[in-house]
Amino acid sequence: FPGETAFAERLRTGAIRRLVGFTVAGADAPPVGATVSAAGRAVDRVRSIDISPRAGVIGMTAVPLGANAPGTPLVISSGGREWQAMVAKVPFVKDET
Repeated sequence: FPGETAFAERLRTGAIRRLVGFTVAGADAPPVGATVSAAGRAVDRVRSIDISPRAGVIGMTAVPLGANAPGTPLVISSGGREWQAMVAKVPFVKDET
């Protein structure tokens, strides 16, 4: 198709991304805007973050296709600090009604 070359290039460079939820190990939350890395490469920033009483530290970011599967490890960094995170399936908790 006419856009095949452009599409292939976007796939190769990671330009096609998916918005995903993530969970952070521990109780300390990284700031909004912190750098998110997948497979050793910066891919986005923390777009939102909060602390849930049921799910712990949760947030949203965009990652390239291939790094959007639940369980994919992420590293979040800001101001010389690093947080270990993981792509999570959303919603973060199941409805118990």
